[in-house]
Amino acid sequence: NRLIDCIFVKDMILVFFLKFPRYVAMKEVWVRNRGELALHYLKGWFIIDLLSIIPFEHLGDLALGGQEEKLKTFRLLRLLRILRVLRVA
Repeated sequence: NRLIDCIFVKDMILVFFLKFPRYVAMKEVWVRNRGELALHYLKGWFIIDLLSIIPFEHLGDLALGGQEEKLKTFRLLRLLRILRVLRVA
């Protein structure tokens, strides 16, 4: 799992540098400005990507002291990882 998280972190960093298309007057224009690239990513998938790499299984053990019932809530958040994988595919 940690290896996959490292790959996701590298992907998150790369997304800040990848240009994206914007349509202006029926014409495709590629945005290259780093500020606009960062803002576009932060408004889009950034939160989902960030939440998908947080090790909820370890945080749950520390915060809940072994209470299995409450840990189920953290496990549901791991579904974000599935969404992330589907986005990459």
